[in-house]
Amino acid sequence: MEEAGSDTVDPTGFKGVNEAQVAELKNAGRELAKAAQSLEARITDLTSRIEALGDIEVPQAEPPAAPVETPAELEARTDASVFVIRIEPLRELAMAAMAETALRDLPSVVQVVSVERAENWANFTLEVKSGADLVEEMKMVMPVYFKVTESAPGRLSIALAWAWGEPDAQG
Repeated sequence: MEEAGSDTVDPTGFKGVNEAQVAELKNAGRELAKAAQSLEARITDLTSRIEALGDIEVPQAEPPAAPVETPAELEARTDASVFVIRIEPLRELAMAAMAETALRDLPSVVQVVSVERAENWANFTLEVKSGADLVEEMKMVMPVYFKVTESAPGRLSIALAWAWGEPDAQG
């Protein structure tokens, strides 16, 4: 015979569990169930509130547009001139990035104002210190040979000599 309050064998197979412990576990289970129901109700309420917010349009503030200077305005504002260099061929984006980095590093380049890339070429608009010799500076920093294909005041076109042999003459 077993004494009251002594360890008993639970029908689930747990040894050493008494009736008081089982009752305590049942109460804890009921409290957890109530807490879970309360949480579910709060989640449902919050979800419906959030979904209602989705119907409200919140105006987004537009960032102020940077003023676009014309080459004449840029030259009037600084002791620099605007120069457009067209570089080709640039078959991959990495080649255009390399060319832009090389141009940014030229001693007479104040800044790269803009880059326009299409197909296998790119136009780089540069703010350049007055009196600069861009071709000589480029010869020092460009990682490949190049050939000047066109030259005019404020404009220059070059063809890069990549490993596949373009252009025909290196210069």
